[in-house]
Amino acid sequence: MPAFTARTGILIPHTVTDLTEFSANYERQLVWVEQDPAGAAAQYRSRTIRNPFGGDGVVCLKYRGEELLGPKYWDDVDGIWNALVEMTAGYLSSGSGQGLLDGQPVNLILQRAGRSAIFGVAEKRFWIDPADFIAPLLDAAQAHFTWHRDQVGRGENGMLQRISRLREA
Repeated sequence: MPAFTARTGILIPHTVTDLTEFSANYERQLVWVEQDPAGAAAQYRSRTIRNPFGGDGVVCLKYRGEELLGPKYWDDVDGIWNALVEMTAGYLSSGSGQGLLDGQPVNLILQRAGRSAIFGVAEKRFWIDPADFIAPLLDAAQAHFTWHRDQVGRGENGMLQRISRLREA
């Protein structure tokens, strides 16, 4: 089992009205990109017609079986992935990076701590090993923006190029 996993789901209902109910039953209220890329893209495009944020949904990150990011932080999934890439860029350049989930507002942080690092969302902190976290996170971000470009039909080459540059750093 990999140390890090990521899944992205596009929201089926118009919005989340009860966070507790949604968090308890979110699996049934999302179309998962990894399981049904074409269906998730169709849902994304359909949502865009009804509201400006077609990408409302959830990015679920788990590290060593522990949920780092999940349904409590539902938002525009493109914005979540942008924030994760920004956070990673800051970490790779200076040892400390952050991103913002605009719709919450919630800060994401990634900060060097000796040989380890700390990933934070809101007030929660998790110890992670950068060696088995950074590359899979960038892989997942690349997969998201590739899906967005190829399946949703919106150009995301700028983010894909940015991720490529981060891999070279």
